[in-house]
Amino acid sequence: PRRFLFRHSLGRLQSEEAQFVRAEKNVKELNLSVDLMKNESRKLLERAALAEKEMKRGHAELMDAASQIKGLAKLVYNADADAADLMDLLREIPGREALKLRAEVASMASFVRQQKKEMEKQTMKISELGIPV
Repeated sequence: PRRFLFRHSLGRLQSEEAQFVRAEKNVKELNLSVDLMKNESRKLLERAALAEKEMKRGHAELMDAASQIKGLAKLVYNADADAADLMDLLREIPGREALKLRAEVASMASFVRQQKKEMEKQTMKISELGIPV
């Protein structure tokens, strides 16, 4: 109410030219504000487009990594099975050399199992992100 009374009482005392100048000033301020909003919205849209592109690229990389891990998991599974078969074979052979080979194969089998666990962790991380593995 105070603003209304002020504008209508003092506004009548101002000349038409002063009112026009004030209105022009308000229009310029509004244009400046609209231009700033346009620029800001354009920048935000560009950033959103770049983020979307980056997200799609990351998704594709995750899909590729998932398929590579899947193939590697098969190889590790086969290596683990081969190591178990070799250990069984070496247990049947008596002698010191067979014992050394068994220790070496056991070490390799342990390493293969560690790698298998790491791949399972990575597979779980990827599948938690919604990428089918």
